[in-house]
Amino acid sequence: MTKKRMLLLALGTALVLHGVLTRAQDGSTGEKAKTEVSPLASGPGIASRALPFGVGEKLSYQVRYGRVNAGSAEMRIEGLAEVRGHLCFRAVTTIESNSFFSRFYTVRDYLESLIDSEGVFPWAFEKRLHEGKYRAHVQAQYDHASGIAVVNGDTVRIPAGVQDVLSIFYYVRTQPMEVGKAIEVANHDNKKVAILELRVLRRERVRTEAGEFDAFVIEPRVKETGQQAGLFRQKGEAWIWFSADSRRLPVLIKSKMYFGSLTLELAEVEYLTSHAMAQQARGE
Repeated sequence: MTKKRMLLLALGTALVLHGVLTRAQDGSTGEKAKTEVSPLASGPGIASRALPFGVGEKLSYQVRYGRVNAGSAEMRIEGLAEVRGHLCFRAVTTIESNSFFSRFYTVRDYLESLIDSEGVFPWAFEKRLHEGKYRAHVQAQYDHASGIAVVNGDTVRIPAGVQDVLSIFYYVRTQPMEVGKAIEVANHDNKKVAILELRVLRRERVRTEAGEFDAFVIEPRVKETGQQAGLFRQKGEAWIWFSADSRRLPVLIKSKMYFGSLTLELAEVEYLTSHAMAQQARGE
């Protein structure tokens, strides 16, 4: 494997999770917007309806290029926070290249979304990207009533029900899935918005390191409704397998790009206790 191909692989590893739905990136480093956030240990009435996820959920993934292990990723809900009076899940995703690929191209990406515990939409989003020599820090705050997002100090118009690139995974898990139908959702990344159509292609059995699952296969596509949406046109193909049980776990993510195929395979599912989360918060 050439060094150039390894660099492309490492970059693709970072893109596969937070870029599987949108390929555009923006490293703008303007004024950082401020979000009033109060951490909470627990909270009453998390939601008026049952949700397929909750505080303490931790999903660990193995990242592969072909059959080669390239790194790891985690999706976890670390706790609750209050944003401008709204109770939110604090969802965090990290993506890291392993020691072998880090010798050529280090990936250390961090994404965080504060997701409304009732409506399952974001109030704030942050991503810190470390990919080789590339660095980016993007912060977004959402004012859904006014239909605007403030992204590193700049104002962007957003449609109702918009999701960021992390919250959309949790939102989709709450939606009914039926083969032959689609889930339509507005997706925001950096300063761009696109309407996505997530098509439910089929239902099948899939085996992962975490076990065997009956799963729905979903293909995200951009619905070409405007000039801005065209900016999100994918350069490859992607599929996501969500478990067909009540948890709707994203058990497998595959993406085909011009330099090869990348896979995120669920390796472990954990549900941390309140005691374990308290220890984690204290760094024990």
